[in-house]
Amino acid sequence: MSREFLTSSTGSMRATDTAEEVIELHDIDASGENDDNMADHHGGNGNGSKSQCFEDGKRKIDYVLLYKPIEEKHSECRRIFEKNLVDEGLELEYDHQGLPGINFVKIHATWEVLSRYAEIMKLQGPMKQFVKVERSDGGSNWVTVTDIESVTEAYLGDEIDALFPDQAAESPLEAMYWYNRVFSNVKSTFQRLMSVFLLPLDKVPQWEKQFTCTYSRDKEYLFDIPEDKGTFFNSSIRSLIVDFVLRRKKFTEDADDLFSVGLEKLLADDAYVAAYPLHAGDYREDAPDNDRKMLSENWASYRLLHKYQPIHRIRDYYGEKVALYFAWLGYYTFMLVPASIVGIICFIFGLVTLGDDIPSISLLHVVSM
Repeated sequence: MSREFLTSSTGSMRATDTAEEVIELHDIDASGENDDNMADHHGGNGNGSKSQCFEDGKRKIDYVLLYKPIEEKHSECRRIFEKNLVDEGLELEYDHQGLPGINFVKIHATWEVLSRYAEIMKLQGPMKQFVKVERSDGGSNWVTVTDIESVTEAYLGDEIDALFPDQAAESPLEAMYWYNRVFSNVKSTFQRLMSVFLLPLDKVPQWEKQFTCTYSRDKEYLFDIPEDKGTFFNSSIRSLIVDFVLRRKKFTEDADDLFSVGLEKLLADDAYVAAYPLHAGDYREDAPDNDRKMLSENWASYRLLHKYQPIHRIRDYYGEKVALYFAWLGYYTFMLVPASIVGIICFIFGLVTLGDDIPSISLLHVVSM
């Protein structure tokens, strides 16, 4: 099931040429073990490749910091900064075996940090879906539709008989089918006509619409949170929250120093070489399936120029800013198609009638003289 969050912006940090090499290094996949209890505690997905997780193969890497250990003048700033990150609830892991002369600091956001800052940043999350079912005794019940098969005939039996007296509905699913039959037929006919422009559902899963609301830990029971809580936040949201924290933590113990704050200042002072979130995996053909590979094969290709863009998948992976840019770009390009057709017709008409156009003949005569 698709998980979504609505945000106003996504963060980004600069990266040097060295960082680009490191990204390729971390794209190498290695399988890791699964532990649902550990994943639920730490807010990770628990089943990613080891290149996307800590050494335990369970906690997801949400951000990476790079620094050169030979620069001792910044070591104290880094120590204080990283200590403040740990005090905030982030988990850090150090990797000194990546590239020669470059050390890595891997950052993982626990569920406590994610939920707390989702509330602070007023992010919106998908809510559970409920339906109101009237009973035969005049009362009503609210039931979730996440598992519609759990709705019993005791609640819906009278409604089914009233709506479909000629149908012996054996389950709510059958009743829903008959109720939506005409709409489904019309929709399927339209989809067949539009299949030329739509991406195949077996490659790009359909995005499910859900009501959203500003996240609140006090009202957590209203949100569609899975057992593995870490999957409630997609990768772009996890990175956004970590970026939000990194931009606001001090790297000095002087309480009066108001300028020694944030990762951007540390990057400008070369305390860190680069900072970035990781991709979801490799995009090459022989790589395991992942969101990055799915977008590479079903979006970033000239052969799919006539297809609709998977905007919601772009949004889940890159964030709202990037998705909004490509949504506008696609709309703008599409609206230029009618204008270009009219322009081509006018151009061809001008070429065909050039010999009979008196102003054009007069102009050519004057030029030739």
